[in-house]
Amino acid sequence: SVRMRALAACRRDNPPRRTRQLYSASRKVLPNFGLVPNLPPVDLLLLSQGLADHAHPGTLAALAAAGLKAPIVAPPSAKAALERHFAPSQITYLSSGQTKLVSAAGSSVSLRATSGALVGPPWQARENGYVLSSPSAGEGLPGF
Repeated sequence: SVRMRALAACRRDNPPRRTRQLYSASRKVLPNFGLVPNLPPVDLLLLSQGLADHAHPGTLAALAAAGLKAPIVAPPSAKAALERHFAPSQITYLSSGQTKLVSAAGSSVSLRATSGALVGPPWQARENGYVLSSPSAGEGLPGF
């Protein structure tokens, strides 16, 4: 058709412009042995979601195999993922508004679960956010 020939001619006379690349980087890949063997002692495992990108099955399995005995705090949505690898007595499930005081190595931190991300349908419970505070100072911890 006449219109198609006109479009083809337009493309031939005005080839697409090349744009400058804004970002380039090589893909980072963790070593096969993972990072768990190189971790310093863990005082607390705090999960904000039960989804696999937060409660990664391979990482949870590696932590359990490494003998993690630290307390675990997570939203109820992480129950299935966590109880595959850890004893229920090691885990505390918090919903929005609930608190937990965790002590380790002579220090303690207060955790307050807040309403976090809505992941999934609107009737599903929201995941968690957390406010961490020092009971002695009564204020939030820097960086959290």
